[in-house]
Formats: sequence, structure tokens, C-alpha cells
Amino acid sequence: MAGINSILKYVDISNNLVDMTDLKNTNVFTAHEANSLIRLNQDSPDIPSTDALFINVRAEWHDVFINTLESIAKRSRCVKIQTAALIALDSQILAIGYNGTFSKHTECCDYWLNVYNKQHTGIFDKQQFIDWLYSDKIRSAHREWSTANEIHAEANALTWINKRDITDKHIMYTLYSPCSACAKAIMSYGIKTVYYKHIYTRGHDALTLLKKSGVTCIHRM
Repeated sequence: MAGINSILKYVDISNNLVDMTDLKNTNVFTAHEANSLIRLNQDSPDIPSTDALFINVRAEWHDVFINTLESIAKRSRCVKIQTAALIALDSQILAIGYNGTFSKHTECCDYWLNVYNKQHTGIFDKQQFIDWLYSDKIRSAHREWSTANEIHAEANALTWINKRDITDKHIMYTLYSPCSACAKAIMSYGIKTVYYKHIYTRGHDALTLLKKSGVTCIHRM
């Protein structure tokens, strides 16, 4: 087989050549041809092993951005939920945001730890703290505190973008679907497409609002 000693450079599962550079020196195979090489390798020691073939399904940018949000969300110090959002144009990230308190203000986790320590004496018990944190009373109190002191990820991301620069090609990616307030901000900025990974428990009305306003909402798992 001609050129079999050359390394397979790129394979596209749609049977389209994905690398058209330096074709004189590099063999570029379709997925069908690569599969043929793999089958032939089972019976012929002269054919390179599958380890020598670079077979890779390239991730779509939508998935790259959604997965990137998982890392950005780790910047959040909210005790209830850690989330993130980003705004992209084509393959470029233009802005990022995560939920948290105003700059230089007490972080959510620090505030509620102080509250707990004032109510409990003795040796700190992590599990007891978690149980306390997720009690109905504290969850309700946190909701009120968060509304007054925290900024959502989508809102933080939008602060880095000039509204006049937004086009139909700009896309908002968010780890959790937006709340009603963030949905209104997204519509106000003129963003027409929103991708989200998880559904926010109190965000169903916001998704309905976005869709009714002509914003495409895509659940990307």
C-alpha cells in the first residue's frame, strides 16, 4: 500500500478531509480508509498498529465552551450553587463570569460560616455544618441574603461586553439555565442564542420568557 509508512495525520468521521496542508508529504485519509487500515492490521504485521494512527473526533466549540464553564464555576464561593457563564463569538471567548458577592465584599461561604460559628460552640463538625446549611430555615435565609449580596454569573459576564457590539452571532453559554432577572438582561443585550448544561430549579419561567422573545435556548448536556 503506497505511503503506508507515513503517519495518518487527521481523520474526519464525516469522510471529509480535514487537513489539506502539505498533501505531498502527508497522507490524509477518510474515516472509511482508516477503518480499512485498522482491519488489515489484524492480519498483516506490515501495517502500522492503531496506536500509530491519529484518529480523533474533534470536539465542537459548543461542547468546549460548556465544559470550560465547569472550571470557571470553581471560582465561585457560594455555599448553595457554583455556576458560571461566558459569551463567545465563533471560536473566541469574549467574557466570563461566575456567581459571587460584590468585589471586596464578604464571600458567601465566609458569611455563613461566621453565622454558624456564632450559633455553635465547641469543636467544628463539618457534617453538622452541612446539615445546618441545608436546613429549610438556612436555605430560606440564604435565598434572601443572596438576592441582596450576590451577582449571578450571566450578569457578571455581561458587564464585560459593550451592548453596541452584540450581534446575532454572539452566544451566551451558562452552566445553569438563567433565572428571570438574567433572562431579561440577556434579552436587553440582544443575545439571540443561549446554551445551558443544567436546568435551574427555578428557571423554567425564564426559559419560557426567552423563547417567547425569540431567543434560541439549547440544552447541551
